[in-house]
Parts: sequence; structure tokens; C-alpha cells
Amino acid sequence: MSDCPYCRGTGVQYVESGSSLSYSCPDCDGTGVTPTCPRCGNEFDGEYCQNCYTVCDSCRTIKS
Repeated sequence: MSDCPYCRGTGVQYVESGSSLSYSCPDCDGTGVTPTCPRCGNEFDGEYCQNCYTVCDSCRTIKS
């Protein structure tokens, strides 16, 4: 695992620069690290590994 490139390992993103308003980083789910896929071992950004899973366009569910 490595630091999330979007939040730089903080786990949060700010509404605007210099603001104290923040939310959990959606790319790492607020963990601050880029997750590793349990199936293939590759690191990935976002909710799922694009090598092993796809999202159904009509129902938006993640499929393997």
C-alpha cells in the first residue's frame, strides 16, 4: 500500500483550498492509502480494481 495520490495520505479532502470544511477522500475511502486488490495484488484508485471488476452501466453494480 502507498499513500493515496488524491489526498496525499491524509484521508480527507477539503471543500476548497484553505477551508476547514472537509470530507473523507472518495478515492481511498478516508484511509489515506491506496488499496491493494486481494485478487490480483495490484494497487488501485477508487472503489474497486479495474483489472478484476467492472461496473454494469445499467444497474451500476460492481461485477467480477
